[in-house]
Amino acid sequence: MKSLILSTATRVLAPVILLLSVFVFLRGHNAPGGGFVGGLLAATAFALIEKAEGLAAARGVVAAQEDEDREEEDDRREDAGRGRED
Repeated sequence: MKSLILSTATRVLAPVILLLSVFVFLRGHNAPGGGFVGGLLAATAFALIEKAEGLAAARGVVAAQEDEDREEEDDRREDAGRGRED
């Protein structure tokens, strides 16, 4: 069952929770427990996406990020390879 209210709220809340997660993770770097709480917040955002949009959508968000990371790594390798040839 899809809920319009939950789907709309998720579109607003998930990015905010993920930003808060990064902030808590970086802020807690020098304090005990910061990384753990930051990870819990990130997991909460993905759980919210899964509940609102379904498992495929949540996996799609993670897979899209992994694809972007792979593309950036490939670009760095290509740039490094060009630097050696010159």
